[in-house]
Amino acid sequence: MLEQTAPGSSEEKFVRYLKGSRLTLGEMIFEIDGTRRFPKPQYPDLRAWLQSNARRLSLEWDPKRAGRLNDLRRSASHGGSDVSEQDASELYDLSVWLVDLLYG
Repeated sequence: MLEQTAPGSSEEKFVRYLKGSRLTLGEMIFEIDGTRRFPKPQYPDLRAWLQSNARRLSLEWDPKRAGRLNDLRRSASHGGSDVSEQDASELYDLSVWLVDLLYG
């Protein structure tokens, strides 16, 4: 599979991750969302792995919450402006939600 990926393809970032590169939170969310595409997930092996090793993440995934987490994290990290107390609290709650899905 790794050798079959053409440069510039939509799979390139995930394949680079498999070879040791890093993914941003947004890229991770995109890949997890891709495992939920029916009838054909983008990466069936990743879907199977998530179902076996991160069952709650697989069963309780909420793309809207994940997208909101990424938006808040991005604006807090790269926005150049102050984060409101309400946004900081929501960012914390969404972060706990995601970590709980991964490890809870």
